Amino acid sequence: MTSGFLFGNPVPHAAEIPRPELSGIIKQALHLAEQACASGSDNTPFVLRAIKELSGGRSVLSNRVLVESNVRRGAAVATELCKLRASSMTTQPSVTQVLTDARRIVPPSIAHNPKEDAPSAGRVDIFVAGSLAMDLSCDYKPIKGPLGVQPQLHTSNPATISQSVGGVAHNVAKAAHLAGGVVRLCSAVGDDMSGATIFHALRSEGMDTTAISRIPKGRTAQYVSVNDAKKDLMVAMADMTIFEALPTDSKALRGLLKDAQPKWFVTDANWEAATLHKWLDAAKAEKCRTAFEPVSIAKAQRLFDTTTQRTIGVYPHASVDLATPNRLELAALHTSARQAGLFDRDDWWKIIDALGVPSSGVTSELTRATSRQLIETGVPQQCIALLPLIPCIICKLGSSGVVLAQVLHEDDERLRDPLSRPFIVSRSRTGESGVGGLYLRLFPAVEELEDSDVVSVTGAGDTFLGLLLARLTQIPGVRVEEVINVAQSASVMTLKSNEAVSPQVRSLALQ
Repeated sequence: MTSGFLFGNPVPHAAEIPRPELSGIIKQALHLAEQACASGSDNTPFVLRAIKELSGGRSVLSNRVLVESNVRRGAAVATELCKLRASSMTTQPSVTQVLTDARRIVPPSIAHNPKEDAPSAGRVDIFVAGSLAMDLSCDYKPIKGPLGVQPQLHTSNPATISQSVGGVAHNVAKAAHLAGGVVRLCSAVGDDMSGATIFHALRSEGMDTTAISRIPKGRTAQYVSVNDAKKDLMVAMADMTIFEALPTDSKALRGLLKDAQPKWFVTDANWEAATLHKWLDAAKAEKCRTAFEPVSIAKAQRLFDTTTQRTIGVYPHASVDLATPNRLELAALHTSARQAGLFDRDDWWKIIDALGVPSSGVTSELTRATSRQLIETGVPQQCIALLPLIPCIICKLGSSGVVLAQVLHEDDERLRDPLSRPFIVSRSRTGESGVGGLYLRLFPAVEELEDSDVVSVTGAGDTFLGLLLARLTQIPGVRVEEVINVAQSASVMTLKSNEAVSPQVRSLALQ
């Protein structure tokens, strides 16, 4: 980039860019830097990258000319400094004064790209691996009339469209970070404008970026959601191919976890099935507790994909310790487990039998712990069937709250706690694998929201998981049910925000 003159001397344009176009490119690049909060040492490399992309690479040649000119000017200043040192004049100015004058007339080159200061790697409490994307949320805004709350197909619809940094793993990590958790996000972005914007946004928020890769010629992930007038999701499109193409070596994954030594490892389902299980195997090898966010109906099924040739563990050696599906993702997990033949395995039956659920059923106990309406949906029954494979399931029910289903170890104090008695659906009669009983509980929504209160549904469920894990790592001995309501409160904050994770979540950080 050059104005055509440098220090009063004409500089030839190596790549001719018309002045009006150049001015617009610079303004746009500065605006993007402001949006990405790229300040301080981050500002120059960000603006340079933006100008390069916006000018189609033409700024690179101009920058080379500017560098050469700066070098010539620097050499001239050095020459004059040497002359002054050699001079015997008594009125000779100090070296400090000469350098001060030189800095005044020789501005730093815009081509300078200092090495970015990334946070150093080290131990964390939560390690999150998965998607990092640029989110585009499209909320239908119907024109007054009989059009209803849903957008019309095969035509253009009026909408409010907002953009933010998102991706399931990012949202989980950011929520945990805002809540005071020590978190590392492992993901990837492309070497493009979206990737640069995301990277600098993370840095400005103080998030750990040491495990985020920049993929040359890669395309940063994109997520586009189309919501109806009530902000309920109608359809979403996700381009997450950057994660599907990433090479994943089991030894390398384990090395990342060995360095971090987290208490909890979290993965979303944006990884290919084989990679997903490599992550889970690495986490178990490093003795981490594992959490799984299913992402979507289609991707949830990757957890039980039989083509990976990996054995799905059961309690007490389950591959996943905790999962947070919504009711549709829960049904998808149940269906895929059944189709994979996991409900026919002997080890699955041993845990089901150990839970103490009688063949006649426990309808009255389920009703007491949850509600008759919920039982009619099949949610508690699906949770119980999946518990040998995922011993703690928190199913998100939207405005109906969440339901918690959990295998209790035989030493769990809740088996003897009078306050927990209403939620102990059954008790083990065999003691197989240390199973003590089945805990099931419905948590109503912490706040009833009007349609007008909801700004965006994107990221609300991810915020729930991030806050939940932050609390589980921050408070020694805390139980899952003791932090569910504060996690719901964080989710409500995000529902009321136009960002993927509400900045207000920071108010929930432990003092």
